[in-house]
Amino acid sequence: MVDANALKFNVTRVPVTKNSIDYVLHFSDGRLGKAGIVLFPTHFFDYSNIYEHLLEKGLKPDSTLTFINSFYPNGEFAKEECMRKGAGSAFLELIIKDSADWGSEVLYCSTASKSMASFLQKKGFTWYADERYYNLLTNCICLLK
Repeated sequence: MVDANALKFNVTRVPVTKNSIDYVLHFSDGRLGKAGIVLFPTHFFDYSNIYEHLLEKGLKPDSTLTFINSFYPNGEFAKEECMRKGAGSAFLELIIKDSADWGSEVLYCSTASKSMASFLQKKGFTWYADERYYNLLTNCICLLK
């Protein structure tokens, strides 16, 4: 687990709607990181192949899914020297904890970024076709212990 205090940042949660949250990381050097999540029932994807795949993994149509719709822990245009310092891991841990608190059963996101794809795979996410990744929350909780 990452020691967020050692990273010298704090996080602000900004509720956007009753089922979405934006997060802002305020770094001591003035940088801002950000992320956003939306929670909704798995059947939101009933038009997609991933819907059937998630049902096969044990989710129900009304299971809550956390969609990570943005994830820029070091800012959108972060320089390489700002990355790989633990902010992304600490940020993801917070998203996992909040998602669990809200009863979500799976984290889902889509990315074309090679560095984000590598990060997700390192964190136990499963690739599922066309730049999509998911992680059942039961798997994610293990990362927090």
